[in-house]
Amino acid sequence: MELIFKTVVGVLLLLFFTQCTRKKAAEPNLQNWLDGHFPGRFQVLSTQTDDAIRNLSFKVKKSVVVEAADTMVQSLVRWDLRQPDLKLTTEGVIAQFERAAGEWEDAQSFLKTLKKNGFENISISVRNGRAVVLDFEEPTPERRHKRILQLEKALAEWPVSSNYDKELAFMDTTASDKDFGDFVPLAYWEQADVPYQKQKVISVFCPYNDTFSAAEMAQTWVFNTGSDRFHVFYKKVREELEKWTERHFKNELEPVFEMIEVRQSGEAPLLLIFKIPFVDKSAESNGSDDSHLGYFIIEFDVDRQEVEAIRQLDETPEEE
Repeated sequence: MELIFKTVVGVLLLLFFTQCTRKKAAEPNLQNWLDGHFPGRFQVLSTQTDDAIRNLSFKVKKSVVVEAADTMVQSLVRWDLRQPDLKLTTEGVIAQFERAAGEWEDAQSFLKTLKKNGFENISISVRNGRAVVLDFEEPTPERRHKRILQLEKALAEWPVSSNYDKELAFMDTTASDKDFGDFVPLAYWEQADVPYQKQKVISVFCPYNDTFSAAEMAQTWVFNTGSDRFHVFYKKVREELEKWTERHFKNELEPVFEMIEVRQSGEAPLLLIFKIPFVDKSAESNGSDDSHLGYFIIEFDVDRQEVEAIRQLDETPEEE
């Protein structure tokens, strides 16, 4: 009887694991779907979950897919394991890759035009209606001026310029055009933690329906406060402010660095204006509740990479 019981249990376990194996093997995936509808045409390079919080599921995916015949024709394909046919259609995939092929052609012509106009040490990306030039040189005022003049001329010669938003971004010295070669792959932009946000130092942006004018763009450079370089600058500001308060107030006014505000001012020089509240430690010792009495305003010269001025304000200014 015991032998029969063990045999039955063994058979049931075998059936259970067989079913699990079949289910696992039968679970759909994007590569299998593509191979079934487009044999040999596409290759999935990478896959990750597509915003599980927004989709309320880990089964919604996004994959970087390339044409096997030309791997620079790349597109991001979103798919859903919960839906029939992964919520994909052959018509939709074809349309995506027709756009991707057109963007790849435009990228090649764009790079050729840029190099004709003197660009070097760059990588470019043309994707999702956006043409981006990553410049890996130090963004001195002279180089910024030179680059927007060159870009103005290049865009005037690029026949499809009006189809794309345009961005010119100077990258930190920790990055290099050798990281990509001439073209930034789609996979770079689709990383969970895109290094671009930390490596971009300063940039200009022009919408697709505007003409790129160097004179106008010269007034629109934006320093990236999310960059690694900003954190280097902020450390200098903090050190200089602490020295300044020690000299002038014997540290009775204590900066509240957790509540800083930063804005940008001017182009020549390009300044970062730090607004940092302070606590009057002497007021606290006297039992006063009114400890936030004012602000420190610090002007930091981006190009010289040093603090230019520090001043104290007793009230919040309406406009600085």
